[in-house]
Amino acid sequence: MLRVQSLPRVARPGKPNRRCIFLALCVLVAFACWVHWFIAPTSGLLQVQQEPTLPVTSVLHPLTPDQPALNSDIAFSTKSFGELFNQYEESFPQHGKSEPGKHYRVENTYLLSRPDNRDDGTVLIICVFNDAKSWGMNRNVTDFLELVKSFDYPKEKISIALLTSSVSEFEKAKHLFGFYIQHYQQLSVIFRNDFALSGLTRSNRHDHTLQGGRRRMLARYRNYALLSTMESWHQHVVWMDADVTVVPSGLVQKMVQSGRDIVEPICLRKVKSKWYNYDTNAWVGQRKVRSADQDDSDFVPGPLNAKHMHNMPD
Repeated sequence: MLRVQSLPRVARPGKPNRRCIFLALCVLVAFACWVHWFIAPTSGLLQVQQEPTLPVTSVLHPLTPDQPALNSDIAFSTKSFGELFNQYEESFPQHGKSEPGKHYRVENTYLLSRPDNRDDGTVLIICVFNDAKSWGMNRNVTDFLELVKSFDYPKEKISIALLTSSVSEFEKAKHLFGFYIQHYQQLSVIFRNDFALSGLTRSNRHDHTLQGGRRRMLARYRNYALLSTMESWHQHVVWMDADVTVVPSGLVQKMVQSGRDIVEPICLRKVKSKWYNYDTNAWVGQRKVRSADQDDSDFVPGPLNAKHMHNMPD
């Protein structure tokens, strides 16, 4: 006897049946409707609060202190005068300062009118310093200008720019420029003191806890000096410290003729009849990287894996 028995339908392994699929779709639709109704801003039941976006204070480090606002009571102003030597004076607002910043520039129109003085080898010498003490013991701004004058380099191709945080040094340089402009293309002096680091003095300027803020301050002053005084016809920039007392007369010429993009001469200091490398910030290699949670007092900028001037081959 042959009997045929109808067996219940069994879903194939790995393939869901239609009822399961239908129930899953219903659950998804119901959940989507509930979410839309429950968190909609107009329902008043729940609103998603977005954290406000904080303004960017630095592209370098998130803990960089904010600069005070520019003094809105001081307007930017300029005036020009002169015949043989064109003179320009600018006044500008500073960050959190009651006194304005100042910029004085004098140009030797005769030297600048000669194309050969601007075509090749033009040099802009920049010195950023704090006040009268920055020149060193028994020295002043005149000694600096005389040192530059001693360079064996065509004076008619040289411009000089000074930036100081001292009003009196600004006025001294401005007065002396009247005697020196006959030799040079352009002379500039800037007074600006709104980037100064609180608590920094000449005696503690090498303290490790102050280096982060000090380097930031110097970078701001140097960038401003460069951007405010460099002309399109300047082809080389020479940075000089205020307290350098001796520079070989042919050094600038040698640096310009080297063909290198960046040239760093070694700076030596004599102590008890012995010479040693003073500028330990002159090195080639990798620099330290500051983590996002380190503030100025926890981080000392400097080399990580580098060679210094005194341990490089001749």
